[in-house]
Amino acid sequence: MFALPRKKACDMIDWSWTQKLEKNGQYKIFSAMNISILMNGGVPNISPRNDFSSKMVAIRDIQKDEELLMDYETYDTVWDEVGL
Repeated sequence: MFALPRKKACDMIDWSWTQKLEKNGQYKIFSAMNISILMNGGVPNISPRNDFSSKMVAIRDIQKDEELLMDYETYDTVWDEVGL
């Protein structure tokens, strides 16, 4: 992301978040360039498998044609700790 031209990096930051991969680990920057960027926030019906996973699982039965919703607060973003 840091190697991208500034204009493209700004677009990329909209689809990025920080996350620890292990309990006492360092924050890492993640970017989603797949279908997951299209999930909306709201009363969640999907959630990460655990506190350190980006894999999503249903937290209740999801009906056909129901929108997938997640809680964006799941991933803490601490910009100072990643140098941004």
